[in-house]
Amino acid sequence: MSEPKREKNLYDDTDRHLMAALHSVKIPRDLRSRLERAIQIASQEHELVDVPVTAEQSSVQGRPNSVFWNRRSAIAAVLAAGVGGLALGVQQFYQPLSQSQLVVYTQTLLDQVERNNWQTLTNADTVEIKRWLQDVGFLQQVRNVTLVGVRRLKPPSNIREATAYVLDSKSVLFDLVIDRGVQRLSHALTELQWSRSGIAAFAMSSQNRTLVFAGPAGSTGIRKHISPPQTI
Repeated sequence: MSEPKREKNLYDDTDRHLMAALHSVKIPRDLRSRLERAIQIASQEHELVDVPVTAEQSSVQGRPNSVFWNRRSAIAAVLAAGVGGLALGVQQFYQPLSQSQLVVYTQTLLDQVERNNWQTLTNADTVEIKRWLQDVGFLQQVRNVTLVGVRRLKPPSNIREATAYVLDSKSVLFDLVIDRGVQRLSHALTELQWSRSGIAAFAMSSQNRTLVFAGPAGSTGIRKHISPPQTI
């Protein structure tokens, strides 16, 4: 009868379950699946969509006219649209980069490269880097290259770390940490569709590390360093 009592009746157990389901979801990597699961449980167990229709709730058209039904229908619609947009955003955020994106990022990094601003590698550094390049399979596919220097670069978006190694013959090897990976890249070197004339680039991936080998195009450029594919 009193005003506080009417305000209290605006929320029932279903509403509280809905709010609890929303507030219980944090922001981890599995955000999409957890949101979908929480909404699914709320809709199945507490009849989010199929609310029973009584005579008092029915309108002229035969549709529920309860304040609870209207609010739940609105919540359901908002959640459906929100999860759909969220799912799309999550998918875009975690899906691997395309090779065309990798080309754009690598060309941006190439603009940072200055031949007179390299850190000289010690013998110990050279041995360690060559051992790692051997382990990931790069040196099995590239021949007659010499490490000259190294430089840390400012990574663009979607790339966590970027390091450039200058090699002989005016070529550069980019070591990129890309947690999302790159589409259609594996341990085998793949030639990228490089849009900048006079330069060719090959790329490979090993876990979250992507190597891009770039340098002058043509038969006397970096292609002479690429070993022919091994046949069994």
